[in-house]
This record gives sequence, C-alpha cells and structure tokens, in this order.
Amino acid sequence: MRLTLGDLLIIPIQRIPRYVLLLEQILKKTRKSHPDYNDLEAATQMLKDTAAEINKKKGESMKFQEIIDLQPKITNYPSAKLGDLAHPDRVKLFDADLEEKLPNGSFKERHVFFFNDLLLCTKSVTQQGFFKSGNFAYVLPCHLS
Repeated sequence: MRLTLGDLLIIPIQRIPRYVLLLEQILKKTRKSHPDYNDLEAATQMLKDTAAEINKKKGESMKFQEIIDLQPKITNYPSAKLGDLAHPDRVKLFDADLEEKLPNGSFKERHVFFFNDLLLCTKSVTQQGFFKSGNFAYVLPCHLS
C-alpha cells in the first residue's frame, strides 16, 4: 500500500494518544514511592494536554476549511464590503433552512448561515450539469448598498 504525503505527515500526531496510553499503563504499575513516579505523572499530564491541544487545533482547522469550501458556492457575496468570507477570526456557528414569509402570505425557502460576526441569508440553487448535479450553490438574494 502506498502512502500519500498527508498519510505520512499525520503519523507522528497519531502516535501521541498511543504514548499517553503507554505512560498511563506504566504509571499504574509504578509505585508512588518510586523516584521517577512524579516525573512520569507530569509527563503523562503534559502528553494529555498536548493531545487535547492538537484535537482543538484540528477542529478549528476543519471548521475554517468548511468556510473556505463554502465561499465559492455563494454568488453575489459582497466581498468588497464584507471582505473574504474565509476570515481567520470568523467561525461558522451553524446553518439552517428557513422559510421567509412574504407580504402576500406565500413563503420563499432560504438558507441561513450564522457566523460569529455575520449572518448570511441566501437561497439554495441546485447546480445542473455533468459534474455539478446534486450540488448546491447559494445566492444572496439582494445586494448590500
């Protein structure tokens, strides 16, 4: 089996949880009176903290990548006024399908994206074509003035 560069780069990160488990097992078998016990306990905690930080950063990276992937799907996005959608300080909280009630009593389907600093109300458009069938694009229904 051939490994990709991404597969090779993730190997050291995947080892950290194994090291935590190994140190925990060693710690269980070590007497508290042993001279290395305190250092072993500290090392175990440091590795746990490192693993937690890696997981946190990985989650943040995945959320940011989601915004990067979303940006080209939104047409009429006013980047001149709002800047790039994929901004390092921007976090997507959630998105949902909603219905907008019109003055005549009918409804329009909308898709709303809630970010920590921005609310986008769009309409979903199914893209057609050989490569795009079933994918959704989002159009901002109005321009900001």
